[in-house]
Amino acid sequence: MTMESTPHAANVGAAVVEEAGGVEAGERDRLEALLDGAPPPAPEVRTTYGTVDAVEVGEGKAVVVRVAGRLVRAQRAVSCLVEPAAGDRVLVALPSDARLWDESFVLAVLARAKPGQHGGHPPTPGVTLAVDGDVTLRSRGGKVALVANEAVTLASGTKVALSAPELEVRAMKTSFFSASLSYIGRSLDGEVDRVKLVAQTVDRAIDRVSERIKRSFRTVDQIERVKAKELDIAVEGNLSVHSDNMIMDADKLVKVDGEQIHLG
Repeated sequence: MTMESTPHAANVGAAVVEEAGGVEAGERDRLEALLDGAPPPAPEVRTTYGTVDAVEVGEGKAVVVRVAGRLVRAQRAVSCLVEPAAGDRVLVALPSDARLWDESFVLAVLARAKPGQHGGHPPTPGVTLAVDGDVTLRSRGGKVALVANEAVTLASGTKVALSAPELEVRAMKTSFFSASLSYIGRSLDGEVDRVKLVAQTVDRAIDRVSERIKRSFRTVDQIERVKAKELDIAVEGNLSVHSDNMIMDADKLVKVDGEQIHLG
């Protein structure tokens, strides 16, 4: 079933528009657009300066801005990355029709409040870039640099991930504080002047260990036990073993060979 507009319907629409003759031009255009089935025209918008009176919290997060002595509840535009604070001087987009001021937007934060301004509100230190939802900072064909004269802090409530073909860290001093540290890789190379390790337990499982040391000093306060299938010790100079008591036990053979053997 199809319906066609009739001259009578058109006359009715025209009559309604004529009856609205006392309505402002903007409202008349909206009414005509509704009768024609077209979307209403966008309201005229002007930009002006304002001062942030308060920033609401919770869902919506409207920014209350004082414009020409009147308070306006505005939304922060997506392009306004700097989070407004009380006392800030901002640029506001206002519909020309005051009845649509709830559709106003804060476009940018122009200046921070100075001490003593805006009814004694303390000035907001620094600048906070804040958005709702995920954020991606992408450089196409270029570099991204974070530069600060003092500190750079990365903080996350769950996880910080670094992914790159190559990672380079340069620092005069590096500190790691972690309850658990894992490393998985094919090789680990290090060149240092001094290594100091303090631990309660060290467990190692290695297929082969090869060490070349000029001097080795080791102190064991309690007990040292070596269990090996074969043990070979080759000393070019003297081999000295001293203890209060010594026990040598073999299941098959004990052999002592030398040019001179002194016992006792």
